[in-house]
Amino acid sequence: MNLRSKGMKGSVLLLGLLLLIVPAATVFSAGQAEADDEITLAMVPKGVHAWFDQVWEGFRDAAERHDNVTVEYEAPAQFDVSQQVQVIEDLIIRGVDGITISPNDDQSLIGVVDEALDAGVSVTTYDGDAPSTRRQNFVGTDDYSAGYAAGEQVAELLDYTGSVAILQGGLGALNLNERTRGFRTAIDEVAPDIEFLTVVDYGGDRGRAINMAEALLETYPDIDLIFGVAADGGPAAASVVAEQGLVGEVEVAGFDDLPDTLQFIRDGVMDFIVVQRTYVMGWQAFENLLATVRGESVPEHMDTGVLFVRQDNIDTYMEDMMEEAQEM
Repeated sequence: MNLRSKGMKGSVLLLGLLLLIVPAATVFSAGQAEADDEITLAMVPKGVHAWFDQVWEGFRDAAERHDNVTVEYEAPAQFDVSQQVQVIEDLIIRGVDGITISPNDDQSLIGVVDEALDAGVSVTTYDGDAPSTRRQNFVGTDDYSAGYAAGEQVAELLDYTGSVAILQGGLGALNLNERTRGFRTAIDEVAPDIEFLTVVDYGGDRGRAINMAEALLETYPDIDLIFGVAADGGPAAASVVAEQGLVGEVEVAGFDDLPDTLQFIRDGVMDFIVVQRTYVMGWQAFENLLATVRGESVPEHMDTGVLFVRQDNIDTYMEDMMEEAQEM
């Protein structure tokens, strides 16, 4: 196995997790590579961000079992769909065999996905889906269900009353929209006395997220909880709450286990996070993409699931997942 990486800080994480596979129609690849052909597969994230480290780790580790497969990581400099399209077009021109994408926007990728498939390049998605395109497979979190479960947790945390707002990291990202939709539906259904204040979009930029969290606290001084549906939203809000001395008055929760997010939980600034099974997401993204390149059938959707991390399991959840992998 060969690999090339751009815009990525690697880390070593050894875990594999049991996947919940959602039954669906099967699809077939754009190409028909043989098992012994030299194959190049590329992973394209939304942009440069530490959250994708573990996804790439799983993708890369899965590839190590194949001597004839080269894997690459090509990240747009920013969370920008036009930059992402350019990265994909460059990969098509270079003649890679398959591309898996974490889409910045569903509709805006229709043309470039068509271009890839018409050129014989297989295309799948991970993390966020792009169902308006002809992508051949999606692997990742069932974001609506994850958002709904998070809404239930927030309702319980607030004792079914109070007010909440959402920090969203990109209004064009289908996966984030689905988390928001699930969250709001849960609040409406299980805690109608909780007032939903607003959704503010920081576009995947941590500095902007901090500014928007400050604006939320100024606009809604009696707000009870801020929820981040993308990786930077929770820690951005937590840093502002801590700086303003509001720990215990304004609750914070969110998605994903970035290092500073975990520290905020240890310090009691954040109550919980929804953790996606990122390593397995990357591992399965590789397996699905390779299968489509070889003309094999794969399920259209695979749900890798989530778990909730709090102070009581923050030091054990990773070990528990590793033990689960060893029992597979």
